[in-house]
Amino acid sequence: IAAVATDLVYRVEFDDEHSADYRVTVFDYPAVQRTDAEITFPDYTAVPTKRIEDTRQISAVEGSTVTLTCKLNKPVVAAWLNEESGAGTNLEPVEGVATEYRLAIPVRRTQRYTIHLRDSDGRANKLPPQFTVTLLPNRPPELALKFPGRDVAASPLEELQLQATASDDFGLHAYGLTYSLGSQPPQSIA
Repeated sequence: IAAVATDLVYRVEFDDEHSADYRVTVFDYPAVQRTDAEITFPDYTAVPTKRIEDTRQISAVEGSTVTLTCKLNKPVVAAWLNEESGAGTNLEPVEGVATEYRLAIPVRRTQRYTIHLRDSDGRANKLPPQFTVTLLPNRPPELALKFPGRDVAASPLEELQLQATASDDFGLHAYGLTYSLGSQPPQSIA
């Protein structure tokens, strides 16, 4: 018999005799069939929530929340993530779906997790899959003065022309210039 997919009963027959009946019971180890991730980005990014299906690794900017949904081959009594440090966090069952478990993970650092399962008969998943969250740091805005490229001394009658570039990894909501003349208070232009 090459493969046994269902329970069966068998016996060995020879001449006019036969053995006792033997029963074969089939079971499946619990397994993760698919992991989906939903990334909720921090408000300052103005990036909408992103869903990534069937993935084992994602990258997210610091301050994001990754909601991991694990789709299993069968119901289990326990599902949890282990961090590299050994700390474990339980996955919560999704209401109304016996084979889905979910956990919201705040992105604070790059972290590799191992997904562990245990069924009602005490069987654990044979090869616990890994899920990796890579932290992308929020870089500070960049400002570069293009013109003049040096200090300038201007007389009271001269105009001073300025040229600069400003950029940020999530865009700029506003930009401007703050200046002061002599002892006057600073002035801002948006």
